[in-house]
Amino acid sequence: MLNEKIVNEVYDNLSSAKEAYTVASEKSINLNFTLDVLVADATQNGDIVGKNADARSACAKSLFGENYNSLEEAKNAERKARHILDLANLEVERVRALLRLQEVLK
Repeated sequence: MLNEKIVNEVYDNLSSAKEAYTVASEKSINLNFTLDVLVADATQNGDIVGKNADARSACAKSLFGENYNSLEEAKNAERKARHILDLANLEVERVRALLRLQEVLK
């Protein structure tokens, strides 16, 4: 049987999941922006060279490997946070359905 405590817990979990996803997403965006600026500056300064895009990308990864690794970790954390948010949304929908069923069966 659903009660106020369960409903509040489900919505609190959803709120926490949204906050965690927002934080993870912002971190990923910021790291991506920082990396883009570093690569653009290095390209402009002539530090990144190559005959084609693949060669320039490889050069950038050799120069900024730690930044690329940090970005990849942030993207993984963002995907995980999104998965947790999706699960929290599903739980809210389940509780809503159960509440509707509870009303019908009264």
